[in-house]
Amino acid sequence: MKFEAVMKKDPALYADLVDVLNGGRAHIVFDSEAAVLACYDAFPMYMLGAEDEAEGRRLLDGIAEPEFTVILRGESLIEYAKTKDMRVSAPCFQVFYEGEPLDESGPMEIRRPAPEDFAAVAATYSLIPPEELRGDFNGPDFFCGYLDGRLAAYAGVHSEGSLGMLHVFEEYRGMGLSKQMSRFMINHKLKKGRLPYAQVFCDNTVSLGLQRRNGMTFSTGVIAWAMSGRKRDDN
Repeated sequence: MKFEAVMKKDPALYADLVDVLNGGRAHIVFDSEAAVLACYDAFPMYMLGAEDEAEGRRLLDGIAEPEFTVILRGESLIEYAKTKDMRVSAPCFQVFYEGEPLDESGPMEIRRPAPEDFAAVAATYSLIPPEELRGDFNGPDFFCGYLDGRLAAYAGVHSEGSLGMLHVFEEYRGMGLSKQMSRFMINHKLKKGRLPYAQVFCDNTVSLGLQRRNGMTFSTGVIAWAMSGRKRDDN
């Protein structure tokens, strides 16, 4: 890949691109020393990075689908997307884990959810549409944590591959369950031979602190989602 030299300057910023390309779940649309554009094979979601701002704008303007999502890197491209007829999420840091498996011990039993747990998940997670959440819930990468047989927490992997949806029910907070759940998910991706990465809103100090304690590497630059058509603000 011609753009690889740029990616190495801030590897966390491109962790999503590395993960999906290594897994054969996306293809390169454009690649040069100045910019890269890739697209997921299963749906019109793009990943765009550019060393040259003009080249990045050209690639963004050239996406032809009437409805698509594109992950943008760098404040200049994010600001440019705001001038277009697009909805742009708040900026995020991208983080990834590149170490040995973590200690995921804790009080919860973590396993695949029971079908009846979906109602509680849907009632507490509203950042993606219910039909998309159900798809993630039914997929192989969504897990729930239980204390004495009761649902206490959950987390999963979004359809594009990022870790997310971490939630601890209010009555179980302050018990270290976020740490256990997040480390279980990191190890889950490691076991599958995939790169554990996530996006965290820049103002989410609680989540940022958790990822630092997990030993995640943080991006220097920021990313954001730009949406043409339907809205998507997941994290």
